[in-house]
Formats: sequence, structure tokens, C-alpha cells
Amino acid sequence: KGAVGVTQGFIGRTLAGETTTIGRGGSDFSAAIMGVALDVREIQIWTDVAGIMTCDPRIAPAAWTIEKISFHEASELAFFGAKVLHPETIWPAVEKSIPVRVLSSKEPQKEGTVIVGQTEDVRAMTGIAVKKSISLVRISSNGSQPNPAVQQAVWEALGESGSVPLAVSLSVDAASYAFGDHSDVPILRAACEGLARLDVQTDRSLITMVGSGLHTQSGIAARIFRVLGRTNCEMVSYGGSESAISLVVHDEVANRVVKKLHKEFFE
Repeated sequence: KGAVGVTQGFIGRTLAGETTTIGRGGSDFSAAIMGVALDVREIQIWTDVAGIMTCDPRIAPAAWTIEKISFHEASELAFFGAKVLHPETIWPAVEKSIPVRVLSSKEPQKEGTVIVGQTEDVRAMTGIAVKKSISLVRISSNGSQPNPAVQQAVWEALGESGSVPLAVSLSVDAASYAFGDHSDVPILRAACEGLARLDVQTDRSLITMVGSGLHTQSGIAARIFRVLGRTNCEMVSYGGSESAISLVVHDEVANRVVKKLHKEFFE
């Protein structure tokens, strides 16, 4: 009726009725819930950047704002390191097909990025995310033959702890896991004691390229590895998701690789 309602987000309560905070992205989650309840045309999230960008502009200065992106692509970019918003916070809006627009309070004149359930565009590459200072854990069986008990022990331990690896690569008798949280390493050591050897590398970065058309565009892998050139790539993960391919490199070369990948696919 022309009135403007003003309220806070981020505050909730426990099952016992105690006041508490919702957690990371709580304000965005509040906005999504209110928007769904009011059946609005659009939900706007105002933050400190003008939408979701093709890459972190501090790494690739030529990065630009993505005009429209699917919820799935936005979720994958967020999971792999883009920090504009937590994807789970806007899930209520996506379920009700309400667009969510990400805008900048520092540059209010810009259109920002609109997140929708699905986009008409099928792009080979939508954006590049990077997560630094990860742990790369390689687990190999103690014996000369593959031991299925090793991977069973690993996944049971991860399931009990609620840990989710960022990326996984499997071979006949070994597997590599990328973790953003270093506290996952002791969990794996305990699970594999007496069964397998662990080789842990820190100071590594996970670089992930996201695009809904990655699996349909021929020649993408060739372009990626041409960019890598002589840079040592310690792990590749692709196939779990058709729209994301991840690489693990040393922290000290990550920015250079990301900048070159951005130039190859976006500039």
C-alpha cells in the first residue's frame, strides 16, 4: 500500500527458544525468506561488489560483472571460492522462481548480477574461482594391490565428521583429496592408520573454472593445458560436475595461472 517496511535479518532462535544468529549469509537468507513470503518480483542483495564477477578483480583486473547467472553456476563459484554470497541463503527464492539481484552499495548505479533458476545462455565458461591455502592429501594403499577398505574408511570418516572435500581424483590404488579446512587431515590420518600412506601438501591453491557448457564445448581442455604450459599441475578433477573443472597448483603460481586463464577465456 505504498508503505516501506524496515526490519533486520541475521537473527533467529534455537529450538530451545534462545535468541541467536543464523550464521554466515544470515541477512541474505532473511531477505530470501521474506521475499518468498511476500511473493515479490525480485529480491535484492546489496553488498560491497557490483554483482558476481568473472574472476576476483584483485587477481584479474580485467574481470567484469556477469549480467545473468544460473543458481547452479553461482553455487559452484561460491563453493569453490567466490565469496559474494553463500548459495544456500538464496535457495528459498530459487525454489519459488524469484530472481535474486546482487548489487553494490558502493556503486548503486550499476545493474549488478541477476541470479535465476536457469539461463538461456549455455556458456563454455562463466567464471573462475580460486581458493588458496588448501591441503592436498594423497592416500595410497600400503600393499601392492588396491585395497577397497581404504576408500571405505575415508568416506565413512568424512561422513561422520561432516567434512566435504573440495575436489577428488581417483586412480587404481590411490586417491587425492583437496580440502579447504586443514583440520580434516587428522581425521583422515586416524581413518587410514595401518591401511594406507598419507602424503599431505599445504600451500596449494584450487582453481576452478565454471560454465554450463563445459561438457559440450570441444577443445576446452586443450586451451586450459596450453595456458598451464610448464606450470606443474598436481591434480585435476572433472566429471563429478559437468559444469566445473578444478586444478591444484602451488600457491605461489596461482595468481599468474588465474590471470592467464581469464585472459584466454574472457578477454
